[in-house]
Amino acid sequence: MTEIIMGIIGAVLALIGFFLRQKDEQQQGQIKMLFEKHEEDAQRLANLELQIAREHPNRNAIREMFGDFKAHMDERFDRLEQAVGVERRNGK
Repeated sequence: MTEIIMGIIGAVLALIGFFLRQKDEQQQGQIKMLFEKHEEDAQRLANLELQIAREHPNRNAIREMFGDFKAHMDERFDRLEQAVGVERRNGK
C-alpha cells in the first residue's frame, strides 16, 4: 500500500516537473524574443538619431540664418525710418 502511494506521489511530482520544465522553456523562448526585439528597436533608434542629425541643421547654422534674417529686417526698418523721417520733415 505504501509503495502504491509513493508511486502515485512520484508520478504526480514527475508530472509537475514536466509541466514546469515546459513552462520554463516557453518563458525562455519569450525572453529570447524580447531581447531580439529590444536589439532591433535599439538599432532602429540609433539609425533614427543618425538620420535626424543628418537632416536637421545644427545650432550654428540656425544662428547664422537668424543673424542674416535680423540684418535683413534691420535694413528694412532703417529704410522705413528714413522714409517716415523724410515725410515728417516735408510736412506730409
